[in-house]
Amino acid sequence: MVQNMKAMNPRKYFQGVGGSYNKWYPSDYPLLAQSKVRAGMLLLHPRGFAILHYSDASKVGYVLQGNNGVTGFIFPNTSNEQVIKLQKGDLIPVPAGVTSWCQQNGLIFKLQKGQTLTTPTKATKFIYNLDNNESIMKVSEFEFPFIGETGLAVVVDRLGPNVVRSPVLLVSPAAQLIYVAGGSGTFQIVGLPSSSKTEVHVESGQLVFVPKHFAVGKIAAEQGMEYFSILTTKM
Repeated sequence: MVQNMKAMNPRKYFQGVGGSYNKWYPSDYPLLAQSKVRAGMLLLHPRGFAILHYSDASKVGYVLQGNNGVTGFIFPNTSNEQVIKLQKGDLIPVPAGVTSWCQQNGLIFKLQKGQTLTTPTKATKFIYNLDNNESIMKVSEFEFPFIGETGLAVVVDRLGPNVVRSPVLLVSPAAQLIYVAGGSGTFQIVGLPSSSKTEVHVESGQLVFVPKHFAVGKIAAEQGMEYFSILTTKM
């Protein structure tokens, strides 16, 4: 298993006028296939629109760039739609069974007579913003109850130049999917027994999967490092 822990790069899944979708293919990375976790990246151009899609598994999104987005949720067994403004740093939990869409604001819709669009709001019940000056932030259902519906938790960490973050072994065993949002550095991954260990050099845009019962330390390079980690536990 240790030999399969490496920095992972996405491949293009779709490219269109409105944007693109890249994903990390399980066929490229056996650990993703074995652990039944997936990851992807959506890029929307101005006026780009990601059409309604049904989520058959819980997931969490994170806005890396931009301050003019909108997303919509339609929950199971209801026709009511929640339309929410998005900005950089927003955390977006999507529980299984929810239908959602996303747009880069500025779209022009042609509506039939008598139809109206839901006005977007900044609904803190469904969105949690992480774009502040704190170096490390943990988000579980304690801080943000809605994320508890996904069974997931999130950690965002911003390390300064050459800063070291010591390995932590989670009390509740969980896999971690770590996306490097900026900078570069090294992940030191240690399992039980401690002889199961490896070092992975990472750069912005890469993903690392850490299985259950493994601890991971982080060492930022000279320009620092920011990463976003999704944990398969409520913490």
